[in-house]
Amino acid sequence: MLIVLPSHLRVSGVTTWAMRAVDALRSRGIRSGILAHTVNGEPIPAFLRAYLVAEISASRPVEEFNGRIEEIIPQYRRVIESEFAETGKPVVLAPCLHGDCFGAVAALSLSMPEKIRTVSWLHADNGYDLGVGTHFEPIVHGYAGVSKELADACRERIPLRNDDVTHIRHSVPVTAEHHPTPAAMTENNKAIRLVYTGRIEEHQKRVSALPWIASRLDHLGVDYEFRVVGDGPSMDKLRRDTHAMSGVDLVGAVDPGEVVEHLAWGDVWVLASRFEGQSVAMLEAMGAGCVPIVSRVHSGLGEAIVHGKTGLIVEAGQDQSGEQVGIAIGDTIGSCGQVDLESMKHAAVEHVRRFHNEEAHAQALEALIESVCAMSPRAWAGDRPVAFSSSSSMGSGSGSTPADAHQRLFRVLEDLSGKRIAIFGAGRHTIDLASTLAGSGAAIQCIIDDHPDRWSTKLLGWDICSIDDLDRYAVTDVVLSSWMHEDQLAARCAQHLDASIVVHRLYLDARSGSADECSSPSPASAR
Repeated sequence: MLIVLPSHLRVSGVTTWAMRAVDALRSRGIRSGILAHTVNGEPIPAFLRAYLVAEISASRPVEEFNGRIEEIIPQYRRVIESEFAETGKPVVLAPCLHGDCFGAVAALSLSMPEKIRTVSWLHADNGYDLGVGTHFEPIVHGYAGVSKELADACRERIPLRNDDVTHIRHSVPVTAEHHPTPAAMTENNKAIRLVYTGRIEEHQKRVSALPWIASRLDHLGVDYEFRVVGDGPSMDKLRRDTHAMSGVDLVGAVDPGEVVEHLAWGDVWVLASRFEGQSVAMLEAMGAGCVPIVSRVHSGLGEAIVHGKTGLIVEAGQDQSGEQVGIAIGDTIGSCGQVDLESMKHAAVEHVRRFHNEEAHAQALEALIESVCAMSPRAWAGDRPVAFSSSSSMGSGSGSTPADAHQRLFRVLEDLSGKRIAIFGAGRHTIDLASTLAGSGAAIQCIIDDHPDRWSTKLLGWDICSIDDLDRYAVTDVVLSSWMHEDQLAARCAQHLDASIVVHRLYLDARSGSADECSSPSPASAR
């Protein structure tokens, strides 16, 4: 099996999963490895080199391909031809994290379907992974969800493929060594040791909660030491927000072996995510005897944490701010003196030992590979675009932006003549629709986005702001610029916007079964 990593070549949940999957398969004598995308031959991290089968080099990151995948297709072809020549068996490919990697595989399936078997791995409860898997269903032989919830969601979305969907748990080592009862619980009241390990980014991980955890513990008079291990796009902001907090140590990115050392040091591991598939970092903390205190998410949590037994769950909605969630986690940590952390530590370790061991993982991977290799070849339809990303210049949508998106947006904006409009979403969907936004003549005042790193910057010439700062733009109407996340954006509007502001959804009729209709949906208030 060849796992495609288009990004996240630093330590991350998906990268760690890929390395452990390769280790498990190689231990059984099964050829496997990683295809790593790089930009202009950037260096591969040392910890990944032993896993590398081939480097896919391009002139720009995959996230900026916008469907222009021509330069990577020959490189994929060479790898597949080489592997097939070596084994005489179909090459099982698991593209991850971006739809344009699937697009390259789909393009090759037109000419060499007998040499390819494709697996869609569902890593996160973010809509995107399942959207990619659904779009490329014609070439997908098997689906693997890292949680029961993700596997069930796949079966519901693609009912005709139910028999091809499986749930494969992560492999996580037990690294716990015996150490005394957590420091904060001892009679001399030493500082409690907190750890966060993972990407430093806001959209999923909600890392803006981390300074608020520390601030709340200061307010409660709880002594603590807090190590934040990892790196990412929100690191500069986190550094600014914690610079005056002497108890917070921003460790930065480290190699996988060092992560274990930080977990062994810690008493409590924290996570404030808005969504997960099933957090590898959380399972690693459990296996190290570091008790997890986490925000409630839909996917993967209940399979690992029983509240008060293997960890502590903090009630926190996706739309809650970092401040709200950080204070709630801080309060939970402050009350740890009333629970038996030592028992939770041992229960967490035993859970990982029982359900996430390497042998069970290896068996599941081998069974999946045998299953898909026994299937008939699957080829992409030649009259369909193979790219998942789309751009306005291409004239057709595919995965993340539907083909009729331009028409839908144009008709909504046409109906809003004379209104003061905000566009909700500064991501791929809005960029893809740039030509329609610019040419509409609509009185667009700003673009709303939930990523703090984007606030006070511009997109297409318009200010990007928080939904809570919308008052200063005197907006009358909000247009939701997303297909995959439209429901979540509508919920955000319902929670934060004044009732006088009308919210417009582009795809409400498509979700109710009228996907081929391009007429403007009726203005629908999110309230």
